[in-house]
Amino acid sequence: MTHFLCTVLAMLGLDTFQPKELIYLPMAVKVNPANQILVLDQSESTILAFDENGNLAFRIGAPGQGPGEFNNPTDFDMFSDGRIIVVDSGNRRLQVFDPVGTYQNMIRIDDHAIGQILVLNKDQFILTESNGWSFSITMGAGDQERKRFHKYDRDGKYLHSLGEFISHKNPLLAVRLNQGPLVRVGEKFLFASSCSNELIWYDGHREKKFKYPLPFIPDDPEEKMISGEEGGEQVYSMAVKSDFVCLGMDVLDNGDIVLLRTKGHTVISEGLPITNLVRLAPDGTLRKKYPGEYQSRGIAASNDDRYLYIILEEEEGGLRRIKL
Repeated sequence: MTHFLCTVLAMLGLDTFQPKELIYLPMAVKVNPANQILVLDQSESTILAFDENGNLAFRIGAPGQGPGEFNNPTDFDMFSDGRIIVVDSGNRRLQVFDPVGTYQNMIRIDDHAIGQILVLNKDQFILTESNGWSFSITMGAGDQERKRFHKYDRDGKYLHSLGEFISHKNPLLAVRLNQGPLVRVGEKFLFASSCSNELIWYDGHREKKFKYPLPFIPDDPEEKMISGEEGGEQVYSMAVKSDFVCLGMDVLDNGDIVLLRTKGHTVISEGLPITNLVRLAPDGTLRKKYPGEYQSRGIAASNDDRYLYIILEEEEGGLRRIKL
């Protein structure tokens, strides 16, 4: 009966991929060389690896502070040999696992907070100070050059920092304004700002910026003081607000860029903003808008560019596959 249902759905053009394990708070998704789909579930402090039929292949991590355990994991990527490197943000370290999830070693990061990671050529990698969702401000850390990205060699030795940093008097807004999806393309990498329709190619220390079309004009970022009562006392807190514009990105083999582009202004009380999936030419020209709407913060294309995997925060299963 299950096989018959899948056949009918496939004939109707509907994808039948369904992960066989619940994903509670998906934070990042990648496809490894074996075409397995790896998803970081921040709520469970684990990474789940699925095969192309949605079966669980292996699992990495658990809550904690020991080897192979995570505290607020925020991102991960893979070295050229398939080893998996995980940002264990709350424990201020990176942890490295073999291609099937066996713990190997850890790299301590003390000079700045860590959020996103992107592995480059020669297994060098860059780190950001936040993933745009989880903020971690490091007080009294080393006085590194204030740039958008910090670059390390494969053993965790700091090399240099790069990328024009957008300053703001509010440190939370400053961090958010410098965040966005990252993807490596050959010798270069591409950055998509989460708060504006700006794409930047990085080739060494050279930057090339361009824009892509948006269906709305983003509001300027702002900060505001919020007051309220708690336990009979007046309590004040600082809130920051900025429109999210791009929540996910990947680049296909032909150079086309696929984006999760938001439909309109961000409403904080409604969780993740609604996005559409769009396909851009390498110069940012809109090629195609795909049907459907998603509340998501990450996408990854399959190795043959036939499918795109989208992580979904508010849908059972947490992961959908669509045909490109």
